[in-house]
Amino acid sequence: MNFEQADEVAYLLDVSFDIHADVRDDYSGRGMYGDSVAALVLDAEGDIAYVGYAFRSLGFDAADMPGRTDSMGVGIVLY
Repeated sequence: MNFEQADEVAYLLDVSFDIHADVRDDYSGRGMYGDSVAALVLDAEGDIAYVGYAFRSLGFDAADMPGRTDSMGVGIVLY
């Protein structure tokens, strides 16, 4: 997932489902050794299902969907 895709997904989540998602362009997850990628930060783990729906609705390639997650205590990161 690139930054533009993450931004479009976050917008669709907000307007269609009232789900707030922050977009980060410099997330460095576990085992990434300093590399960074675009990421979506969601408030609740249950919102993950909506991310897949948003990707399909926007016509993005399934191969670009975020494949990893990290827990942030009060939210979840998809990258």
